[in-house]
Amino acid sequence: MKFLHSDLHTVTEQILYAQAFGVHWPDQGVILDPIISECKELRQEIEVGCNEKMQEEIGDWLHAAISLCVFSGFDVSETLGKTEAKFSKRMALLKTLTQEQGLESLHRQSIPFMMNLWKIGKIRANSDNALKWERYSTINDCCIH
Repeated sequence: MKFLHSDLHTVTEQILYAQAFGVHWPDQGVILDPIISECKELRQEIEVGCNEKMQEEIGDWLHAAISLCVFSGFDVSETLGKTEAKFSKRMALLKTLTQEQGLESLHRQSIPFMMNLWKIGKIRANSDNALKWERYSTINDCCIH
């Protein structure tokens, strides 16, 4: 895997160049529509199973998401840094929850079981949701919606 920072910088510069050239959107919704469209196209390519087209659609989706970030006035690296920190915290909680269930890992566990643990990890990670967590006496009490 090559170094991602330079790629993010290049894409961000391309977006800023386009803005300087006059490409301007009236609001975030106009950028959100292509992101949703790219997700639909990606789903189609996943169903077809064409890896080359899947990669292309993922790239289109990433570019559109970065465009939304830049348009919204956010620093792309800072935004990804915040997401990485949030994911790391949730992953640590997921490991703790897994160990609380007497498991060493999530290998061979069902998707619903893993999603329940992830949901509980999200609740635990957010201190505002501490009271919600107290409602769940077991992992199975936390239902996936």
